[in-house]
Amino acid sequence: FYNDYYPLSKEDATGIAISFVIWSTMYIIVERLPLPLKPKGVELSRSQALDVKNRIISIIHGLVLAIFSAPEFYFYPGSCGDPNTTYEKRLIYTAVGYFLYDFSAMACYGLLDFAMSFHHWTCIIGMSLPLTYGMSGNYVVQGMFVAEGSNPFMHIRIILRHYGLRYTRAYETMEILFMIIYIFGRIIMGTYTAWSTSFCHNNHWLIKIAAMGLLV
Repeated sequence: FYNDYYPLSKEDATGIAISFVIWSTMYIIVERLPLPLKPKGVELSRSQALDVKNRIISIIHGLVLAIFSAPEFYFYPGSCGDPNTTYEKRLIYTAVGYFLYDFSAMACYGLLDFAMSFHHWTCIIGMSLPLTYGMSGNYVVQGMFVAEGSNPFMHIRIILRHYGLRYTRAYETMEILFMIIYIFGRIIMGTYTAWSTSFCHNNHWLIKIAAMGLLV
């Protein structure tokens, strides 16, 4: 049925499903562990504790995508109309599986609203679209580097805030790193990525819109 409306190959659908299971399993493990590096005497509400544990998974996701998308961003960006490589497809599986996991987790805990649902499904559809027509994966991977570079520092900063460490050197360091990398990634590198993605005639219109969204 899905193949008529969203023609993913069995290989691609399986790759995304495996990624979803891995991220979900990782969260189940983390959810059962004590909060990492929590200062003694600090008590968190259940919602704060769940948020910290979910952000740990988000930090891992951001680091994985930023590290493994960097070589393609800097050294092997490819060109308009290049077919998807196995490397690009596996990074797309990783990202789409994560967003499916995150959407499911937020739905389970009643944390979804319209804006968050829209964001997640835009990412899921936008990132997986290149799998349906066999090209443009290089642009999605470059977008991963731009979008994810600053995210781990953002999540660490919020975890420190939950831990009552808002006015500490560690928090200020994360704040500065987040701002520097965000400005460098979204404004400087993001402008280039959005421009090159938008002017490739082989890219789906939704991918072009998502690329422009990197600058927001």
